[in-house]
Amino acid sequence: MLEKDSLGQLTSNGSEVDTETALIDIKGKRRIRLLLGGTDCRPEEAYWVKTDFVYILGFTKNNKMDYPTIWTFEINNNCFQEIKTQDTLNLADKNYVENVRLKRIRFKK
Repeated sequence: MLEKDSLGQLTSNGSEVDTETALIDIKGKRRIRLLLGGTDCRPEEAYWVKTDFVYILGFTKNNKMDYPTIWTFEINNNCFQEIKTQDTLNLADKNYVENVRLKRIRFKK
């Protein structure tokens, strides 16, 4: 949950381990979950490839190493695919989401 402090700074008590990537249909008032990840699955960006096809780019973790991963979702056929590289990364920043992606938010300790 985000709140503004007395100085107008966005603050939060912390970030959750789970991350959901979803399509939101505002007119139809529905949500389509594309991906739900925990500590071993970290989506970073999503891109429309076609009107019914989405790429989700991120990382999966195995044996303390991060693997660049692409998840594809074809909406009309409800078809999902995970593609991992064999190359590994060691992302040093253990709080990447907080320190990089959400750097404008002050997390309460």
